[in-house]
Amino acid sequence: MNGPGQLEGRRHGWVPNLLLLGASLVVILVLAEAALRLAGRTYTEFHQPDPTLGYSFRPSAEGWYDGESRVYVRINRHGWRDRERTLARPPDGYRVAVLGDSFSAALQVPLEDAFPSVLERELAGCEALAGRPVEVLNFGVDGYSTAQQLVVLRERAWPWDPDSVVLLFTPDNDLRDNSPSLAGGTVRPFFKLVDGTLVLDDSFRYTTYFQRRTRPLGRAYYYVRNHLAVLRLVMRSRHLLSRPAPAARSVLTDRPDAPELYDIVFQPPPDATWEEAWRVTEALVKAVHSEVAGRGRRFLFVVGTPAPQVHPDAALRREVLAGVGDPDYLRRRLAALAAENGFDAIDLTDPQRAWAETHWRCIHGFEGRRPCNGHWNDLGHRLAGELMAAELCRQIAEP
Repeated sequence: MNGPGQLEGRRHGWVPNLLLLGASLVVILVLAEAALRLAGRTYTEFHQPDPTLGYSFRPSAEGWYDGESRVYVRINRHGWRDRERTLARPPDGYRVAVLGDSFSAALQVPLEDAFPSVLERELAGCEALAGRPVEVLNFGVDGYSTAQQLVVLRERAWPWDPDSVVLLFTPDNDLRDNSPSLAGGTVRPFFKLVDGTLVLDDSFRYTTYFQRRTRPLGRAYYYVRNHLAVLRLVMRSRHLLSRPAPAARSVLTDRPDAPELYDIVFQPPPDATWEEAWRVTEALVKAVHSEVAGRGRRFLFVVGTPAPQVHPDAALRREVLAGVGDPDYLRRRLAALAAENGFDAIDLTDPQRAWAETHWRCIHGFEGRRPCNGHWNDLGHRLAGELMAAELCRQIAEP
């Protein structure tokens, strides 16, 4: 029979065991954290909640991006995937602001290979600039819609006083990303047309999901997560386990992905929802142009390339696009938008496709990950930067 002293002793005996267990767990976590950092497997979270844009890059974040490729990425102190810049202009400098999404942020390639860097180097040789120092400021963030890009221009880009603004349109997803009905539950601002006028809808701020992330407890959690490699590894593992791993394909012989959305995005809108997405998107592009022109700055609208339409194999392109009734509808409608509103636009599809065919090289995708598919590789970025630079230089040479 146990007496009171024996029971009390047993209860107190648990305390050292719990302390020992806790200390052991701390040691294991410290060792795991150190091992991950030494191995370079830190899996940085590059994004943060943003009450204006839904989300944005986290200033000064840096670490390995491991998606379609493996690249060490640094976000500058202003929260952009760019080298460090000063708000003050260089004497007699010429500034270009790039608005875009993941193709502009270009996490898949080293910073010096991304098209904004290529554009900056190419413009340095533009005779019309007569040796003026050039800065190309990259305001692109992966996943941003045209609506978010308009907000970026108004809230983040104008303080930098750019001379030219480049708006990159991604055909694969920008159209549907501008529609709350087609974009799903994305936490971001949208615009809607009310009597022909764009009206901002920032109701995402009041959703439970966004409120939870921005309250003190949520901010504390994300702070810890952003600074603990072990926790980020757990979150990344959960993400990877929740989706099937893509099978590796050879560079030129295997058919690239042909999403069903190609049947809708690249041909006339099939219903009122898609037509409304078109109307809002066109109004957003016109709004960006209007703001830029209203300040007396130059504007360039750039239509990017869908991977299947610039594949070097013409027979394979025809196979992929066989189910699309009019794969050039989107390009024609955007070209008409530019012509009707009097702004300069370039479509990268034809010149990039011609280069890919001539050199039998893919400008999208990465060997062993998504060859000939997904985002631009270094070749795609180089070609895009050179084409944009030629057009901007032509603009600058005009009175």
